Amino acid sequence: MQWSRNTKRTVIALAVTALLCTTPFMIDALVERYLPKADHAVSEWEAHMDEGWRLLQEEQFEQAAQEFQMAWSITTGAQWNDEDASVGALSMLGRAHLLAGNFAKARSAFEEWLRVEENAFAPSPAHLARAQIALAEAYDGEGDHEAALAYGVGALAAWEKSDQSDKAQSLHILDILAQVYERTGQIEHAARIWRRINQLNTRLLIDEYGTVAKARRTLVSLEYRIGNYEEAKRLCAESIRLLQETPSEDDALVMDFHLVYAALLEREGRHQEALDTYDRVKDRLANTACPEVLQTSRDLLTRIALDLGGAGRLDDASDWERRIIELSASRRKTP
Repeated sequence: MQWSRNTKRTVIALAVTALLCTTPFMIDALVERYLPKADHAVSEWEAHMDEGWRLLQEEQFEQAAQEFQMAWSITTGAQWNDEDASVGALSMLGRAHLLAGNFAKARSAFEEWLRVEENAFAPSPAHLARAQIALAEAYDGEGDHEAALAYGVGALAAWEKSDQSDKAQSLHILDILAQVYERTGQIEHAARIWRRINQLNTRLLIDEYGTVAKARRTLVSLEYRIGNYEEAKRLCAESIRLLQETPSEDDALVMDFHLVYAALLEREGRHQEALDTYDRVKDRLANTACPEVLQTSRDLLTRIALDLGGAGRLDDASDWERRIIELSASRRKTP
């Protein structure tokens, strides 16, 4: 049967009218059917994220990872698909695996996170940088320092295209990249990055995240290794001045600066000043509860004595040897 043109028009008009009339009811039916499921999915996601965060704070990293894994699976389901929620779960899932030492699993989560960010309608440079530096951490943990370096460099490039308003994230990206440069033997590049970190916050002890203090200590060591003795000495002197203004409870921070400064002063032949620098912190060193700080300090004191002995300054070397003996004796008396 063939319809006339007018009949076709009439049928189409009736169909459109029927669709317009029924659409509100169809939408209501869809909302009534699916919205409660979406609300339930959101509630479940929030519950798993909250529990994962609680476990993370209690250092139950593998259990936390399980909660974040369940949170992520909810965001990829048919009932609720949300990119922001997915990214939140993936980033925390990877972080939990990273803290647990499960670097391959962390890498897998971070790769999925990066994929989501790259496929976004308008990829955010800041978001890309966060995902890339997380991947750099995972690869570094696995021992693949070249891949870690590639992602670290990429993260910094992406971050520099953002507004860089998050200072903590700036410090984190630079911190990871500097460490990877060191592990790949690129000391000059590492020192350049540590200098940038140091410039971000010159107030050493007003440092919520501890990154600036670590940067200053590491930078002193690198400047010394590179042969920039004057810069190493300047950083030490400035840091000791800041420590006098605002005493720190971090034994490693205090000892590193004082002992490296003492070594630098001895290198210039300023023997008494070097001894005085050490003597200001020797009681604290004798009472430190951190064995790593004690061992590092003993190693540095021994190196100072050996260097002086090798240079023929035997009397000066004896002064440092006596201090090593005194330190050992005081530690034996400590309960």
